[in-house]
Amino acid sequence: MPILHTPDAWPQSGQRGRGSMLTSSWSAMRRAGPALGLLLYRLLLLAALPYEALTSYGDLRHFHQLAQLATGGGGLPFFGHWIEFPPLFSYMSLGLNTLAGGSEHAYVYALAALMACFDAANLYLFVRILNHLNAGEEPWPRTWCYFAFLALPAIGWWTFEPLGVFWLLLTLILVLESRTTAAGIAA
Repeated sequence: MPILHTPDAWPQSGQRGRGSMLTSSWSAMRRAGPALGLLLYRLLLLAALPYEALTSYGDLRHFHQLAQLATGGGGLPFFGHWIEFPPLFSYMSLGLNTLAGGSEHAYVYALAALMACFDAANLYLFVRILNHLNAGEEPWPRTWCYFAFLALPAIGWWTFEPLGVFWLLLTLILVLESRTTAAGIAA
């Protein structure tokens, strides 16, 4: 039996045979590892940063003010207010504002934590796409480059782009897996 703490003995993603259950769970952990690491990093950073560092740049306060406007308007986000994005974020923002009890402080931290979760999901989907497209190639150099990009707090906290990127990557992996109906719904 090989010693599992040496890299040569680690199960590879394509191995089958005895212990295939261990191999498949190991493969899933290898795909999810960078995403879980990013999520842990971002949540620890969120806990360590002062509130002003989150709100001094970006649109978090603006998002809260728009959610407050929608709450005062009977719960219809942006009714009579033009916005260039689909209403998914608007309704999500309204829900977060309701859960936060209208508190800007709680809303900002909840939205930043939610966007950190979407960034972690984006990294996971990115690894799945790389594994699908480059079957014989190791995805880790590209994965760690994307990880480094996502590690910058401004990328995911100050806007809601991680939400749009999530739906794009989810649609792409569903198309690559020939799940066209689900891809159409996700798009």
